[in-house]
Amino acid sequence: LKGQQETMIHSAQNISEAYHNNLRQTLELQNLIWENHLEKSMGEFSEVKYLKKIAANVTLYTEDQELLQQWLQNEISQVYWSSPSFKEWHQIRTKKQFWFTEEQNDRLLYRHIRPVMFESKQYYLEVFFPATPNISVAINQIIAQDQNTQFLTESDLGFFYLNGTVITS
Repeated sequence: LKGQQETMIHSAQNISEAYHNNLRQTLELQNLIWENHLEKSMGEFSEVKYLKKIAANVTLYTEDQELLQQWLQNEISQVYWSSPSFKEWHQIRTKKQFWFTEEQNDRLLYRHIRPVMFESKQYYLEVFFPATPNISVAINQIIAQDQNTQFLTESDLGFFYLNGTVITS
């Protein structure tokens, strides 16, 4: 039974990992497509039309992290999107690209931000993706199941963790 449970957990982890890899590649591609789209605007970002065939929530920031232009595709995105914090901006500025995930109200929010250059000026381009609650719940269940399996395995060895404290049996 324990082996079957571990196999099931391993399969669920593979699905979660595949989902995240696919999402990461999708956001990177959307970011590149939007960079190309914005490059054609010749700096007239307010005139840029939303790309309906590319379902992406996009924000363009100045080099000083000020929101310059935004294209959000739906109400859900408008509700969950927020500007990165000062601490996050510090991390963003030190990397070629930056990924982060946060959870709000049982929904996972994914971001991909990277510096881009238009007409010799640096900007930051963000693609934002609020996962549907079903996906967020499924991923959280996989994480919880993995923690439960770790608990069972460690308790079989004669000890287990309870809120970070080792308890011996």
